[in-house]
Amino acid sequence: MVEVRKMLTRAAVIGLAAAPLPPALILTSISPISTPLHSHTFFGWLVVFYLSLLMLNLVVGIPAFLILAPRKLIRWWSAFSIGAIGGFVSAIVLMGPANLACIYLLLYAALGALSGLTFWSAWKANESPGKHRLADAP
Repeated sequence: MVEVRKMLTRAAVIGLAAAPLPPALILTSISPISTPLHSHTFFGWLVVFYLSLLMLNLVVGIPAFLILAPRKLIRWWSAFSIGAIGGFVSAIVLMGPANLACIYLLLYAALGALSGLTFWSAWKANESPGKHRLADAP
């Protein structure tokens, strides 16, 4: 347990908290139930989407981080790939294999990839410059 605390630094927590925000904004913007004309509805659905994506992020993101961080494999491409795979799998889980359309698989994979890149950007920006970095960009 101490090992997990050392790896989940402030930068990782900020990255995990920031990752669901861009996909939540996109889903809220394209959702037919929230119109920008009614800001209270828009922000209400933004919170719903953010919290839902945060839960998914905790289920996929933390285990992926804990597996890749000791191996120094936290890079933009690994965050992108894991996010895309997580989005793809979440589309299958949420909609069921019988109800899937290709556009939804692509949309969820793209939103997952965006979430992964957001995590990586926030994590990289908040790493301490004096500390040993888990993975330097090539």
